[in-house]
Amino acid sequence: DFMRTAEGAELRRQVVALVNDTLESVALPALSEEEVLAAIDEGRSEGGSERRHWVLDPIDGTRGFVGNRQYAIALALLDGGEPVLGVLGCPNLSLESQ
Repeated sequence: DFMRTAEGAELRRQVVALVNDTLESVALPALSEEEVLAAIDEGRSEGGSERRHWVLDPIDGTRGFVGNRQYAIALALLDGGEPVLGVLGCPNLSLESQ
């Protein structure tokens, strides 16, 4: 709700610009400020076993991240409390065989 206040105007402007720059880079139409805020509001989920929602672990392996070693970024889609999709990103994982 901060994003909709006068104090949040600059952050709101930056977010809308970033969203629209990203959309433009893949040839999609721009969104209005209200459309961007509505999309952000769609992400409000209290979790639980109802409907679909995303779960993000931005740094799985904090010690590895802090030590500039292996860590993962984990993202999952839950539907009715059950995992239906999972993706891992491992930024420090070499693709070359050792």
